[in-house]
Amino acid sequence: MVKKTNGVNRSGYDYTGLSLPVQTNVALWTEEIHLLSRQTAENLILIGQHLGSVKQALPHGEFGKWLDAEFGWSDRTARKFMEVAEAFGKTEIISEFAPTALYTLASPSAPEPARLEALDRARKGEKITAAAAKEILARHKGEAPGEAADSAPGNGERDLLQALLPRPLAHLLQAGAVTAAHLRLLLPLKDAYTPSLIRPGFNIEANPSFDPLSAAMFLNSIRPEDMPPMWALWIAAGKPCPPSLVEATGVFWRDGCDRKGLLPQWEVAALWWASMVVLADLTPELLDQALRLWSERFEDALCWWMLHGEEKPEPGKWNEEARLWWAYHSDLRHGGALEYASHLQERDPDRAWKLLGTMKARETWCNPTQLLWDSLGQKAAS
Repeated sequence: MVKKTNGVNRSGYDYTGLSLPVQTNVALWTEEIHLLSRQTAENLILIGQHLGSVKQALPHGEFGKWLDAEFGWSDRTARKFMEVAEAFGKTEIISEFAPTALYTLASPSAPEPARLEALDRARKGEKITAAAAKEILARHKGEAPGEAADSAPGNGERDLLQALLPRPLAHLLQAGAVTAAHLRLLLPLKDAYTPSLIRPGFNIEANPSFDPLSAAMFLNSIRPEDMPPMWALWIAAGKPCPPSLVEATGVFWRDGCDRKGLLPQWEVAALWWASMVVLADLTPELLDQALRLWSERFEDALCWWMLHGEEKPEPGKWNEEARLWWAYHSDLRHGGALEYASHLQERDPDRAWKLLGTMKARETWCNPTQLLWDSLGQKAAS
């Protein structure tokens, strides 16, 4: 039996009827697919190639059984990965494509000139988003963009998202608690935090049994800012955690245990934002707006800390500068990015200069969340 690396407790695929060479090769491909499926566009091709290798290696009729036992994937999901590998397997600019853009352009119904245009635009530095891919495809098929979007099989995209997303988010999607439109908006969090930003600190020895209250308390503890504005909508909605969110919190915790308590910060933040979708009844439009505002606050916090982080106030000193320092400190600490911000200039100078340039062009700072709530309180009092 192949050891599971993703913590999913399935009955497993029976490898005993296979020859030893096939068992060995399929076991290696299975392990690598489990690891790659935690990531996004860069690994879509490798996943598709490995799936193709396994399909060729297994006896006829066994591929579907293996897919379900190892990953819980359908033939359709596997086919999408293999289509991406076939269409884009030789390109070196895969990182410029959003995962759902690759799926759209790799479809057998997509004209080859549409793929070539997308590749050409990517080589020139353009990020090929899902919307850009649909626009390219619609134009080459002689359709309006809305028609192309409507004609794309939604279940295929849903399957692809479930395969690519962290398991807690895939669980919420499967349960119908969030939509694919919500989760597409959360994928860019990986770039905002960078995949290498790890948030340690989960007590992997504990084995909590979550209920609606403890799940809400835990989700609050992983909030990406000290005092998120989303709190206001959550409080106004007054909803307890539904079973789907309680279960997703448990899945998140078990994933943390599987990874020795070291989780990418983008996955932590993505679960929190998904929980706000559920608890505050956020539409994709409201989520998009909230994420844009958060992104500005986060980038400003990184910039401010690069410039002033070493100017820690003296003990007992509490003036405007001290309040500002501690407020940014608190936002970054809650977001798991304080150490990252402190070393950003030496570890990622390109991003540091880009952020500082953006900040200079705007010439304004977003308030840290403590001060944002203070100003809201003052307005309410007046």
